[in-house]
Amino acid sequence: MTAEPRHAIPGDNPEINRLSEMVLALLGELAIVTERLDTVERLLESSKVFPRKNIENFMPDSEALAQRDSRRQRLIASVLTPLRIDAERASGTPPVLPSDASSTSNYEKRRSP
Repeated sequence: MTAEPRHAIPGDNPEINRLSEMVLALLGELAIVTERLDTVERLLESSKVFPRKNIENFMPDSEALAQRDSRRQRLIASVLTPLRIDAERASGTPPVLPSDASSTSNYEKRRSP
């Protein structure tokens, strides 16, 4: 998912635009996760699988912690992609797109010289 301002921010400050894109991307991801989590909690509770308080008291094992860490690292890398691309361009290094190039394709189109 790529979040972009619908129109340029007055003043067209590239740093503000870049930060705006990052914040919008995070908000989009957070909204999706929040809605999905709410759905899962409601389904589990209505199915009498377990009450919501069990979620609050859950302690993940080492495998779950490793998987969460991996997902967290991918999310951080995705959110910071605009800054990394600009830093690579500033250093003269061709930007390396993430394996999920769709997350930066619109950014790249707008930022290409």
